[in-house]
Amino acid sequence: HSDIVKIDDEGVLTIKTQSKTYHFISDDGVTLDGKGNLIPSTVIVKDSYNSSVGDIFDKDSINQHPLSYHYLAFLEDVGFHVVFRAQYYEDFDYLLISDKTGDVFFLNGIPHLSPSRKLIATVHGDECCGVDHVAVWSINDNKINNIFYTQGEMFYSKESSYWLASFVRWKNDNTLVLTANTYSIDGKYCSDLLTNVPYIVKKTKAGWNIGLDTSQKLPECRR
Repeated sequence: HSDIVKIDDEGVLTIKTQSKTYHFISDDGVTLDGKGNLIPSTVIVKDSYNSSVGDIFDKDSINQHPLSYHYLAFLEDVGFHVVFRAQYYEDFDYLLISDKTGDVFFLNGIPHLSPSRKLIATVHGDECCGVDHVAVWSINDNKINNIFYTQGEMFYSKESSYWLASFVRWKNDNTLVLTANTYSIDGKYCSDLLTNVPYIVKKTKAGWNIGLDTSQKLPECRR
């Protein structure tokens, strides 16, 4: 897709969809205005139809850390470009851009496509920032919508809130397999053991649910 995705000499990432052209500008450091104040990092978006210029990201608070944008892949099966946005080590997003409509969707984890290519799973655990989540998204008519989301706090014990999940695989479109690094196993805190515990995310008549994968042998809690 060299004619669709380009990076110029100044590091500007350009993506041409069928409807819009996007220019992603990565910061190379902290920028100051004429008065020495920090200028927020932004993504500049140019609409190729009406030439209007706007920001994808809101300029909320002054940002001391630069942003960078990295083109990862074109998911041809579903028609989405994937761009990774990094802000130092404190924040990140995965931008999925529809090649047909140019719409941009923000996912907070690496997108893992289901076997039918109709669903996406994102699983993320960040030890540094204490962030963990498991989510399932639907792909329909060039749009991505969240249909399941949970954080690891439901698995915390009184003694520990350490629960960092990792994606393993899609078993089928109704079942997602993952593991979590944790001190708490089956509701019990194991003070001397940090291990991978198997979990499963499954679709039922009542919706999506997450729980221990009892089809696998669970580690013993040794105290």
